[in-house]
Amino acid sequence: MKNSFRSLLGGAATLALVGASVPAYATTTGTTGDPVSDTCIINGPKAEHQTDQSCVALKKFAEENGMGKADGAGTAQEPGVTNVYRLSTYLFSQHFEKGWLVYSMDTGAVHPMSDEVYDFWTNPQNSDFSREIFRIGLPVDYRMDLSKDPAHPGSGITTVFDNGMNDHRFYLRFDPAKNRVMDYAENFSGKGLSWSDSITIDGPFPSHADLVSTGLKDAGYEPHDAGYIETSLASFPSFNNLASLMEKHLIALPEGTPWVVNVETTQLDATSKADREDTLENARFLAQQLHQVYPNSHIVFHGVLTADDETEINTFNAQMNQAVTEEGTSFVDTSGWVTRYNLKPYMQSDSHILNETGVQKVSYQMKWAIRHAIGQ
Repeated sequence: MKNSFRSLLGGAATLALVGASVPAYATTTGTTGDPVSDTCIINGPKAEHQTDQSCVALKKFAEENGMGKADGAGTAQEPGVTNVYRLSTYLFSQHFEKGWLVYSMDTGAVHPMSDEVYDFWTNPQNSDFSREIFRIGLPVDYRMDLSKDPAHPGSGITTVFDNGMNDHRFYLRFDPAKNRVMDYAENFSGKGLSWSDSITIDGPFPSHADLVSTGLKDAGYEPHDAGYIETSLASFPSFNNLASLMEKHLIALPEGTPWVVNVETTQLDATSKADREDTLENARFLAQQLHQVYPNSHIVFHGVLTADDETEINTFNAQMNQAVTEEGTSFVDTSGWVTRYNLKPYMQSDSHILNETGVQKVSYQMKWAIRHAIGQ
């Protein structure tokens, strides 16, 4: 899969990041000629006229599946010419009345997606589209019923993405009621998550992600990771924090009503030079957002796993506890667990990450800590 990603991205080729509107560098100039219905302008660093397989494949799929008219070049001289955008050497996209189509010259496949899912995938706020490719993956499948909601035809398109790096596939669809792109996770249950499920949201290097997942499973709530989210609650200039991703609708949370939604804080949150009050405010905002998306679920934040003498991180845990509980959110405080349960031999050197043996040693305690946090 990774090799096919490199092929589709065209090696070191420049990627043209576009959103739902024509990018600044796209033009409608090129070598003019007699227009035909299968002619399109490939917009990229250099615009060019083409009558090739990408134009034909996109037009054919749109006509056969009721995608409506394509965005046109808008010139009287070229009435049959439409805009197609080059995302990479082998990836092309085109916008129609009812959404976007993405064509892979490498595989010959065409995949539809709503305007919202296309923006989520290409992420106009990120200057590096290749990062989104490896975060979300490439479209590999779809389900489409444009008649489902005539007012929001895009909500009838579910596009499946695979990043080739783990077992999680994203089943992305726009939810008009929540005004968000959600992961319909048909690889879970086909109907969204329910009372027997839970979600885990964590940043880079969470101290006890396996422990939380094991505790959730032992408590009777099948854990599901919210996908590849490589960020933290703490704010840094180089990337969006978790709260910012939520605000910008750049996290595709699983659809449904899981019984427990878990957010794991990290050593990075607790010990970085990021402004502490800003980190706590991000946690408050994230708690508010999660309550809106999952009004009938238990939202639980988890502190960092520490020893008794780790004053800085224990202070962070106490502050985080206060911040999120003020938002009606529960908190699992693991301050001092390393000392209380003699976990030091089971932690990776110079980190707060617990190994498999350590997870098994205190999974029972985590199970009951989670149950206590949600009042069971």
